[in-house]
Amino acid sequence: MQELGLGFQLLSRCNVCAVGPKTAEAVEQLGILPGLIPDQFTGEGVVAVFQQIDLQGKRVLFPKADGARDLIPQQLREMGAVVVDPVVYRNLMPDQLPEQAQQALEQHQLDVAVFSAPSTVRNLAALTGGAERLQQLLSGVGVASIGPVTTRACRQLGIKVGIEPAEATLDDLLQAMEAYFSEKQQGPVG
Repeated sequence: MQELGLGFQLLSRCNVCAVGPKTAEAVEQLGILPGLIPDQFTGEGVVAVFQQIDLQGKRVLFPKADGARDLIPQQLREMGAVVVDPVVYRNLMPDQLPEQAQQALEQHQLDVAVFSAPSTVRNLAALTGGAERLQQLLSGVGVASIGPVTTRACRQLGIKVGIEPAEATLDDLLQAMEAYFSEKQQGPVG
């Protein structure tokens, strides 16, 4: 919008959906109050919150990442919305892992590997030589996932997730990791 010379106040005429509290906070800093925040911070949660609204003939802008699941635009179209879903950012995989990261993986110097999106686990697998190699490198390492979609991507690559927060937020992920390591430090009960 800035590149087009448009002010963010144009969005105040729209009903804005923020997928989670951090996004809501960022939108509010632009002077826009989001009217919708799903209970579940996933595509499925967004679809559920929109099911409460008559979308027949409504125009919906859904800016997305390159490679994002088509769930939201597809479901909103099925509810009668006219959806415009431009790609506004791309995740790019580096040519190689930084040497320090490669060394930490190979020498099993990690306590936890944290995946914040499906692309992070897929890209790491590609950069380390495939799913089997990544499984070997993560042997004995705790694996944390931000939420169910990322966990599903891990499982598809044969990576077992031991840490997943109830809510897909960074704060909840950090709390889940703290609980995991606290339990691990205390040892098994009984």
